[in-house]
Amino acid sequence: MVLSSYQLIKLSIVGINLVDVGMELILNRDEGKVTHINISKCQVTNSTLFLLSIKCPSLVEIRMNITVLDGQVNNGYINIPLTKNHRVQNLYLTYCKISDESAKQFGLIFPNLKVLELGYCYQITCTGIEAILKKCKFIKKLILRGTIEADNSERPEVNLEELILSNSLIDDEGLAAIQRNVLGWCLWH
Repeated sequence: MVLSSYQLIKLSIVGINLVDVGMELILNRDEGKVTHINISKCQVTNSTLFLLSIKCPSLVEIRMNITVLDGQVNNGYINIPLTKNHRVQNLYLTYCKISDESAKQFGLIFPNLKVLELGYCYQITCTGIEAILKKCKFIKKLILRGTIEADNSERPEVNLEELILSNSLIDDEGLAAIQRNVLGWCLWH
């Protein structure tokens, strides 16, 4: 891959498995101006993904589609610096293999999220979603697609303007619990 001296604003990475070194090479080309990134059909580590928060301070949107976060952090160590990126506002994750632990890290690293989509991310549970919502107090639009089941755990208070819920296993009792415990939900799909 050869990158020229043009300023890169949108970056798409499709169909490759990135290790930390590969992502570092891509992002070391003065990519501080990247505002949007799309990672599709890739396998990345948590630490590779979180390099984005450090190397791309202008980043406002991350889209991941059919991507595996394998949970490896810094070659097996779980001591990555949790540098916050306050500019990231939109996080779209569809058909991604993401654990609740990864979701908790998203909430810590991207505290100013306004839009969160979790579509067909079958490994994430209500615990992971709640961890994000507890840390990201500015989420206005929450999109949940797929087979996410509601449980009886405590829901964090958020001020959603829009909730899109489709193809889920949440029953009437679960919807009632969501409605009781989350403030400001005004649009149901």
